[in-house]
Amino acid sequence: MIKKIVYIFFVSIILQLFGLNLKAQENYEIRSIGFKGNRSLEKSYLIDKMVVEEVSYFEKLLTKNEPSLFSRKLIELDLERLRKTYQSEGFVDVSVKLDTLKANDDRQIVKLNFIIEEGKPFTIDTVIFKLKEANPQINIDSIGKNNSKKLSLRKTKRFSDEALKKDISFIRNIFLDMSYAYVEVDYQIQLDTAQQLAGITYVINPGPVSHFGKTTLKGNEHVDEEFVRKQFSYSEGEDYNKSLLDKTRESLYHLRLFSVVSVLPQKDNTTLRNPIPVNVYIEEAPRINTEFGAGYGTEDKFRAFVDFTYLGFLGTARRINIYAKHSAIEPYFISVKWTQPQLFDKKGTVSINPFLGRNAEPGYETSTYGLNLPLTYRFNKRLNTTLTYYYERVEQQIEEGDPEFPDPEEENYLYNKSGVMLSSVFATASPKFSPLQGVNLSMGVKLNGYKFGGDFSYLRVWGDFRTYQKIDDVVLALRGMIGESTLLMTMVLFLLKIDFTQEVATL
Repeated sequence: MIKKIVYIFFVSIILQLFGLNLKAQENYEIRSIGFKGNRSLEKSYLIDKMVVEEVSYFEKLLTKNEPSLFSRKLIELDLERLRKTYQSEGFVDVSVKLDTLKANDDRQIVKLNFIIEEGKPFTIDTVIFKLKEANPQINIDSIGKNNSKKLSLRKTKRFSDEALKKDISFIRNIFLDMSYAYVEVDYQIQLDTAQQLAGITYVINPGPVSHFGKTTLKGNEHVDEEFVRKQFSYSEGEDYNKSLLDKTRESLYHLRLFSVVSVLPQKDNTTLRNPIPVNVYIEEAPRINTEFGAGYGTEDKFRAFVDFTYLGFLGTARRINIYAKHSAIEPYFISVKWTQPQLFDKKGTVSINPFLGRNAEPGYETSTYGLNLPLTYRFNKRLNTTLTYYYERVEQQIEEGDPEFPDPEEENYLYNKSGVMLSSVFATASPKFSPLQGVNLSMGVKLNGYKFGGDFSYLRVWGDFRTYQKIDDVVLALRGMIGESTLLMTMVLFLLKIDFTQEVATL
């Protein structure tokens, strides 16, 4: 009995000291947050789920971001958030604890470290597609067999709430493309706690077959309504299909005439309205856009440019672009580009681009004029191909006795370039302008001279492969290039995302 009293006394003393320690750090700035044992989930992902944030000294200095202040209540809340985050990723038996605080009482800052014991996650064992009620028009076994491998949660994959939501959306889209506009998808999960396995049964209520109704168009001011309606991939009375609405939206965007495009079916889940009317709303982009600039440099002296674009030139989706620039080195350069979208169908585009210019370098001058004639075909969102015919004529005036041209036939040394170029781009990298994952592949072949005329005949082949992979707070970028008979492989590791916390931790 006495030993038990002594034990309780010492435990209470330790808890009080720990509580006083936590209380002593109240309102200290949280300088950094670390994790131990997070083998499956990245640090950045875990921090995004927390209330408190880490702000390094340099980040505070440069961005003026205010750091989170230490609070016992917030820490308890974040411990619970971290547990729920892991449980939503399949780690039901996870344990999350706060390690001993590292505080600097003079600077009133604190560093947090969380100890995580993930445990064994639940993995997927079976996936079943099931209709809520029998429907002879739907072969649910065939649908399940053809689409199970496309799901995020497949056999042996770790369970995840986000992946489950994504798969439910994927299954809904399957039936939305089969004319079941009012489909509902539910799920049942069977857990085997002994082996940490999970089975998922998707219960599908397709609802009635639906059709497209009347389409209402709003927002067009200058663009002809008949032309806009020609972009629709569906028609009134046709079986409902969500993909056709998506194609309509995509076709309107690629015209580059609109800044806003909305294609919304007016469904009513209460009355199961059929046919379903569609509202199309567009906002036209500015028809005329002009950019210009001017400056002064020690070499090119006064320089200026103007860039003029007119959308809807000569009607429909045609556009024209006029670009001109001037400097002492380049007295003039003028380019006119006329573009006709939808040449053969909605995916083809052709341009006519004549140009002329003059360069005035010390020792020689060149006058150039020519034409580019590109034809582009967009097969899908990821793949497009361009076939270009080009012609360029250059007249170069050189100084007498120039060693680079010892025997020109005349003072005005002419050379012509003429040929074709075929190039293709396949891109899955996203986001488009600052990729975090995916690949970009471009390939091309250029044939100059031969049957196309010109003074030089050659064949050039090239390829450029880039892949992006996000690893924690950094992005690994790998690039490979090949051209002509020379193979060049370049591996480049760069941080495409600046992370002040990572920098301070490294320092």
